[in-house]
Amino acid sequence: MIQRSFKFQRSRFGYKSLFFIGFLLLLAQHGDLFAQQESSSQAASLNGYVTDSETGETLLLASVAIEGTTRGSSTNSAGYYSIVNIEPGTVTVLASYIGYQLFRREITLSPGETRRLDIELIPESLQLEEVIIESQTEKEAQRNIGVAQVNTELIKKLPSVLEPDVFRSIQLLPGVKAASDFSSGLYIRGGSPDQTLILLDQTTVYNPTHFFGFFSTFNPDAVKDVRLFKGGYPAEYGGRLGSVLTVFNKDGNRVEQEGSVSLGLLASRLSFEGPYRKGSYMFAVRRSTLEPLLSALSQTVDNIPKAFYFVDVNGKINLDANDKDRFSLAFYAGTDYVRFPFSDDAEIKLNYGNQTISSNWRRIYTSGLFTSVTLTGSRYFNLPTFEIAGTPFDRRNNIFDFSFKGDLEVQPNEKHNISAGLWAGTLTLKLRDRFDGNENFSSRIQSNYASAFVQDEWRPSEPWLFNIGLRLNGFEDGSYLRLDPRVSMEYRPQDRVRLQFAYGRYHQFLTLISNEAFSGFDVWLTTDEGVPPAFGDQFVAGLKTIPFSGYAFDLEIYYRSTGTTGTWTAAGKR
Repeated sequence: MIQRSFKFQRSRFGYKSLFFIGFLLLLAQHGDLFAQQESSSQAASLNGYVTDSETGETLLLASVAIEGTTRGSSTNSAGYYSIVNIEPGTVTVLASYIGYQLFRREITLSPGETRRLDIELIPESLQLEEVIIESQTEKEAQRNIGVAQVNTELIKKLPSVLEPDVFRSIQLLPGVKAASDFSSGLYIRGGSPDQTLILLDQTTVYNPTHFFGFFSTFNPDAVKDVRLFKGGYPAEYGGRLGSVLTVFNKDGNRVEQEGSVSLGLLASRLSFEGPYRKGSYMFAVRRSTLEPLLSALSQTVDNIPKAFYFVDVNGKINLDANDKDRFSLAFYAGTDYVRFPFSDDAEIKLNYGNQTISSNWRRIYTSGLFTSVTLTGSRYFNLPTFEIAGTPFDRRNNIFDFSFKGDLEVQPNEKHNISAGLWAGTLTLKLRDRFDGNENFSSRIQSNYASAFVQDEWRPSEPWLFNIGLRLNGFEDGSYLRLDPRVSMEYRPQDRVRLQFAYGRYHQFLTLISNEAFSGFDVWLTTDEGVPPAFGDQFVAGLKTIPFSGYAFDLEIYYRSTGTTGTWTAAGKR
């Protein structure tokens, strides 16, 4: 076995030095931020979580604002918001989220006070008039350039050929294309499926399909939030050239016990959730139910699979330790099994799936400082077996990915929202083929990876908004170190008009060798010495308007370039 040390080489352009110089310049540019906060010690601040009043679920990207001022914020991926530098006195707090009644409360803030205000929004039916009202006060982050958010209730209501499915709903969005009517693969703005980073509770999922791509791995009964970054995405994400899909499981009902059962010809689902003394839980299971149909067909049709099913399980447990600390443990396990005798002396058995686990700790230190620490584990496995005339052939294909993530958000004043983070882990790719009991191929690739980012959402004046970020990516195989600058801007000449632009450099250290017959035979490979990572630049420009009350018009144009050198081979050797 070849041992590799985790030591990055300096490029002649000094990427490593450039990153830290850029980081220092970014802080120096805003070096007076914390001084400003210190000088504004008499100003008040507000923070807390925004939740559904009926279930206690946190709401992501909900808007919170102080009426009559420019002070406002959107909740982050934990449902947390923070507003700083509020003039003391009596103010009116507003909070909104599509599908919920507008929250309005008058409070009195003392000089220097930090008030914890957790907000519960009341759901309402989506009538036409309500949609019109909400469209005028639509959440800021939902109309960011290249971003689309899909409500899980909408996923269940959309017409579908088979069953309600996350990926098939996303395929209805502009810029997203399916390979066929029976594929859940995502081709986003010209990018292949392996160029989309897919995260389930911040854990990477490598092959999110069931039934040869007919279904995705995401059970709509378990999912709370689905967000797609089509392109030009910010520095907090990386590792793929094209796009990012983030999926978050439900936290579980914090108010009362509830459950649901859904029976169908193709699949059936069971879920239950509820509170306990210190938090909440959620559990959901889904299984295909094709066996009766296959049994009936086998009486009249030849070459019907003897077994053909999938099953997956989602779960999440939350612990609200105190007002500042929250813990969660989320897991997913799914598998497909097919047994298909395609002749008298030939049979194929397929067994493949995904397993993920993530543990998260979120802490509020002050009104303007929020941190999150996450440990993740992901496994993809594909274990096909063939037997022809008594001669067996089998493959063992496994991916193991274990990582650590640390993120922080700092809001020193109303003009800046700074975030930074670290993501480091170990990736192991194992591939072994045996023919007639003899091993004829074996490969094991193990590599460490790490990345760090810093970005600042800066609003110098009311019409302008900038997001400036840097991301440093490192990969052990080949000792590669790459710097990705990201920038986006928005200008509002009028309340109903937005002009947007985004640019980003992106690197990808993995590639997928696809099999046209069956996605379970796909093989992931990494970069190595002499085979640098693929890279690409993205330019996106957008115009978003509300020309008439109740109507919105969004236009985005984009340009993508990609490049790499070297040759990838299925054997994993370069």
